[in-house]
Amino acid sequence: MIRETRAPRPSHPFERVIPFIRLSGLALLALGLAIGLGWLSILPAEIGFVIAVVGLLEMLLIPAILRRLIRKKKDDFLIGNRPDDRADIRH
Repeated sequence: MIRETRAPRPSHPFERVIPFIRLSGLALLALGLAIGLGWLSILPAEIGFVIAVVGLLEMLLIPAILRRLIRKKKDDFLIGNRPDDRADIRH
C-alpha cells in the first residue's frame, strides 16, 4: 500500500506562540479566580473576576484568531488590494 505524503508546510511563527498564549491565559484565569474567590486578597474581588474573564478570553479566542491568520493563503490588504478593487463589485 502506497501512502501519499504531503510536503511539510513551513512553520509559521504564530504556531510556536499559541501554546504559550494558552498557558498565560490559564494562569490569568487561575489568578483571577483566586483573587475573586478571596484566596488572594491583593485586589478587590470584582477586579479578580475581570482578570479571570480576560484570561478565559485569552485562552480561547486569541489562539483561534491566530490560527485563522495562519490558515489564510495571503493577505490581500497588505499587498495593496483594497475591498473597492474587487472585480466582482459592479458600480
